[in-house]
Amino acid sequence: MTHLTYPSALPSTQPEKEPLLHLPILLFSPARSIDNILLSREIQARLECGSDITAALPLTDSALVLIDCREVSAANIQFWFNQLSADGHKAPPCALINCSRNSDHERLIEWPQLRGIFSRNTAGTLFYQGLQHIREGDLWFCRRLCQDFLRRRRYAPSHNVLHNPGLHFTQREQQMLHGIYAGLTNGAIAIQMGLSEHTVKSHMYNLFRKIGVKSRLEVSNWLRDCYPFITRRQSCSDG
Repeated sequence: MTHLTYPSALPSTQPEKEPLLHLPILLFSPARSIDNILLSREIQARLECGSDITAALPLTDSALVLIDCREVSAANIQFWFNQLSADGHKAPPCALINCSRNSDHERLIEWPQLRGIFSRNTAGTLFYQGLQHIREGDLWFCRRLCQDFLRRRRYAPSHNVLHNPGLHFTQREQQMLHGIYAGLTNGAIAIQMGLSEHTVKSHMYNLFRKIGVKSRLEVSNWLRDCYPFITRRQSCSDG
């Protein structure tokens, strides 16, 4: 990987840069290979952080998870992401290691919890540099993947993107907007917020009226343009 960048502007469920320095690193290796056991120990020594190896994917966001593409298929990783979303769990931040060029694993860049992809031939120094940037809240993808992602995602906006729409949302409304932006179902949002699905639908209706849209599809299109401008200041009243 010769040209690397770590832009923080790629779509993400997180509105701001989110440092992960407080999280330990968990290396997912079903085979518990000698290479990965040694890698886990070296990560701990190089980055001076907690590091361990596991044969089971976690269900909480209590660690930065490194997934070895030689041992786990892209389909299984996607299934895990989908399962966490459907169950209302907050997916842990992840990075892929030992990724082959033009593989299905690279297509997982679409998932916002994926913070970086390291190819099989990434030099050791560059690997630890990239891993540290991820821990500091950056993204770490090669220029080729970033260019491909942007070419597919750029379009003529349907709203004015040069000014703040001026809408202010309660903390609960912000949570719902983040959930919609992340592609969660109403049921998953209800589980995440500790509410009934009926209550979520009621709040959604009021939220749609505030934005001036009539459907979930319309609010998704609105979010594509306006998500960066959503105020994160908590309202005095909780909707």
